[in-house]
Amino acid sequence: MYDHLFSTRTLTIELAGGKESSIILSCISEEEEKRIRQVLYEYKKDKLREHGEESCLQLSNKDLMVHSLLSPKFGIVFTFLFLGLLKYWDITKGEDRDTLFTYLASWFGSNWIITTVILMILLSFALSLFLTYVSDYHFKLDKNERGEIEIQQGLFEKKHRTIAQHRIQAIFITERPLQRLLGYASIEAVVIQNSQDEQVKKIISFIPFVKKERVKSLIELFTGYEKSNSLHTPPKKARISYVGPLFLMGCLLLIPLWVYIPEPYHYFSLIIPILSLWLGWREYRTTGWNQSERFLTLQYGIFFRNTAIIKRGRIQWIVLRRTWMQERKYLASINMAVASGKEKVKVSLHHIPYEEAMEIYQCTLKKKEEA
Repeated sequence: MYDHLFSTRTLTIELAGGKESSIILSCISEEEEKRIRQVLYEYKKDKLREHGEESCLQLSNKDLMVHSLLSPKFGIVFTFLFLGLLKYWDITKGEDRDTLFTYLASWFGSNWIITTVILMILLSFALSLFLTYVSDYHFKLDKNERGEIEIQQGLFEKKHRTIAQHRIQAIFITERPLQRLLGYASIEAVVIQNSQDEQVKKIISFIPFVKKERVKSLIELFTGYEKSNSLHTPPKKARISYVGPLFLMGCLLLIPLWVYIPEPYHYFSLIIPILSLWLGWREYRTTGWNQSERFLTLQYGIFFRNTAIIKRGRIQWIVLRRTWMQERKYLASINMAVASGKEKVKVSLHHIPYEEAMEIYQCTLKKKEEA
């Protein structure tokens, strides 16, 4: 915020060396920042672009409002407010003095509980909207003349990132339950970052909120990555491998709950095995993969549907493993990382046919041998 007061900028230049190879220029003028960009990228900001309308993506205020309502921020804020209200109720219960609940009952009458819940929902939405505006206000995704991706966003701290396509390691598409129901998704990118600050994240928000039908075209346009629409699914013989372990854990957890929870409330614990059975089934139904000539597409998740798109040759390490039960069914599991170091970005595929696992494993080895 001090940059706003003095009309200055902070410019970070990341080089191709290790974590000490980045350069941070603090409190430089806006004119100097533009001059450095023009020298480094041979970039003229006023030059007319020949891209079509789809070469630029902006989030409107309406998009930010829907984004804040469907984002986890809304649920987190509402949960904290609700727990804080319950804690206040517990502290003030039984005391001979006026409390917040006494005032609420006098203000809103007999329906004060419903009115209070509605006010909490509205307050949660307002706080969530504020947090969304702070992070994603005036979000703009564009490409410059060199084909590099430019991301601008922020309210109090305005960020302008320039990312070369070759620095992108993988693309992650996340569909949260409400987003998926209404046809929205968010996109993140794993980017190589050589910064002196070890807390700098390798995963950045590429597009925080977008219609699901636009995801494939936007990814291909800005990154060159291709999302496969046809995915292989686990065979029926792998179904028990997804459902069985979780169901067994639910049954084991049911025993102490049934013993220690008094009757008749212990009957509610019967939902635990049913829930674990449903979670295993959801994981089985969500899992999918496709190994093409250039890209590996993975789909996984239980509550969230996650899709990872990894370019061939960007996998840092890969492990193929088989348990004795998997050997009997001719299945295998694969663990891989697309970024190593202190903050690892790992993805996994469990209980897929052994031939498919070997194909993914060998494609990774072939690329390393070619390099």
